[in-house]
Amino acid sequence: MQNVRFGRYLFLVIILAAVGQFANTIFVPASSLIANSLHTRPTHVQSLMAAYLLSYGASQFFYGPFADRYGRRPTILLGLLIFAIGTIIATFALNIQTLLLGCFVQGLGIGSAGAMIRTVMRDLFTGKELLKANSIMSATLVIAPIIAPLIGGLIATLIGWRAIFAFLLAFSAVVFALQFKFFAETHPAPNNAPTPFNALIRQYKSMLCHRQFIGYITCLTVSIAGITVFEASAGVLFASTLHYSPNTVSLLFIAPLPGYFIGSYLATHLNHRHSIPHIMKTGISALILGSVSMLALAHFGYFNAYAIVIPMFFYFIGAGLMFPLATTGALIPFGHIAGAAGAFIGAIQNLGSGVFTTLSALIPQNNAEPLAILLCMLTLITITAYYSCIASHQETTEI
Repeated sequence: MQNVRFGRYLFLVIILAAVGQFANTIFVPASSLIANSLHTRPTHVQSLMAAYLLSYGASQFFYGPFADRYGRRPTILLGLLIFAIGTIIATFALNIQTLLLGCFVQGLGIGSAGAMIRTVMRDLFTGKELLKANSIMSATLVIAPIIAPLIGGLIATLIGWRAIFAFLLAFSAVVFALQFKFFAETHPAPNNAPTPFNALIRQYKSMLCHRQFIGYITCLTVSIAGITVFEASAGVLFASTLHYSPNTVSLLFIAPLPGYFIGSYLATHLNHRHSIPHIMKTGISALILGSVSMLALAHFGYFNAYAIVIPMFFYFIGAGLMFPLATTGALIPFGHIAGAAGAFIGAIQNLGSGVFTTLSALIPQNNAEPLAILLCMLTLITITAYYSCIASHQETTEI
């Protein structure tokens, strides 16, 4: 019975997460088609991801306290409804400004998923079971936005770019129906009394004053931001600069993905013998290998798909390790305010991704060097956060 319960909620969380992650990248292979249709530059289309991620991250500060007051189930359903409104706006957009608005509203809605996928896991599981659930969930959070362009490229080629957003609308409707029918409330005691503003401030302050929490959330945010920057840059580099077709761009998108599977597998299986901080060293090593090798190749003039995809494979290994480990390490001390903690983690992670994606969109993508420099910067931040906030407190992070 316990395995059935674990599987049911994990499935519901995975498909909920998939909606948000699909929306993030599914349009990337159609960037050139969207730019031509709306008479705008490809870099403006790249800004769609930044608009989505910024609202996706910021809205989670609202959804965390909302879920603690009213419960996880109504929070999920409300978010999916708002997401559907944004998707309808995007589907019928006649200019890039309206399309940006649609993506922004999508992010506002599906931010509920970003908060709840972590919160529900913390509601239901503890210890090694929580790490296992987070490992599977983290794989979804990376696999979905990498696979989504395959679907988007196929839809754009056969029907057109607007059909991509119609597909998202249909997909979110199916997920809404499944959540409505099968998701039972996981919050042990939803409190209908409003949470005082001062209490919320105290909750967030307690997290910000927790040194290890800051270390874990920083490592999580910047390592995943590297993948998001790659997703945002790949559309320009592969399609507009290297002139690959939408279908080829889709395939290149998923090429580094096995690296994430390897990292996620290692995170789950190494925890039987080692602590979270110890395993994270392996993830950092992979991040260094991926980012530095790409920068070296770009510096010496190697600019092709191999010079981008192979280094990203190693970077994905590192991110696959860091995501479940850092998420679990950050959540462990805050089980009593899991809604606020999960929302805070999701908000910071996606705001960070949005900021670095915006930065990437502002830099000319004539070769892979700007991407490589950003990845090296993110890796350096990860190293700093690990050694200044986590490594000196290893004994407190056993699970």
